[in-house]
Amino acid sequence: MTGQPKNFSTNLESLFPLKPRIFELREKALSLVQEETY
Repeated sequence: MTGQPKNFSTNLESLFPLKPRIFELREKALSLVQEETY
């Protein structure tokens, strides 16, 4: 039981830094699409 929360914390720490990167990629993709349309 004590090992489960530790795994959860490590998983969260590994997932959180990926979220901003995904948002940045989305923003870049949107900016590229806007540049193409304009």
